[in-house]
Amino acid sequence: MLKTRFYMKRTLGLLTLSFLIATSWGNIFTTLTYAAPHKEQNTWNIVSNGPLAAETTSLTAEEQLALDLLNADRTTNGLAPLKLNLAVTAVAQRHAQDEINRDFFAHNNPDGLSPFDRMHAAGISFRYGGENLAINQDVTAAQQALMNSPGHRANILSPDYTEVGIGIRYNSQGTLYVVQCFIGR
Repeated sequence: MLKTRFYMKRTLGLLTLSFLIATSWGNIFTTLTYAAPHKEQNTWNIVSNGPLAAETTSLTAEEQLALDLLNADRTTNGLAPLKLNLAVTAVAQRHAQDEINRDFFAHNNPDGLSPFDRMHAAGISFRYGGENLAINQDVTAAQQALMNSPGHRANILSPDYTEVGIGIRYNSQGTLYVVQCFIGR
């Protein structure tokens, strides 16, 4: 009986570990997604949206679709839609392009800058901040994958966030890179 319990616990532990690895790293059949912590207390005292707000004046059609899908998910779950912030959008767009240009997929870029560092450098003030990343083949599938991931879903449905920036870029193979940057003031 003692050996049976030992092996049952060990098997359950290995299954749990396998599940965590599979959900954390994905496999060739799953969409890659990565979520930054959904709450980040701002200790910086920056009060403007900075000069980069004018850099992005509109969204692409796919970025608008991504915003619409994100806000539909929030509305379905009883939350107010997020307001588009063009300065935050510029940060998201630059990060998506940087991931492609420098061939990485992470919240921290190769220079070690986090999403919060990038937003602060752009002069964006916030009390809470978060970022979702996804690689997929289309916008709708990316949003579905984000909503199926607990960490990403927590960012999308967080009542602490009131504004969002969306960046979508394609690499040369046609793979879609999605960056959602969230802030709450």
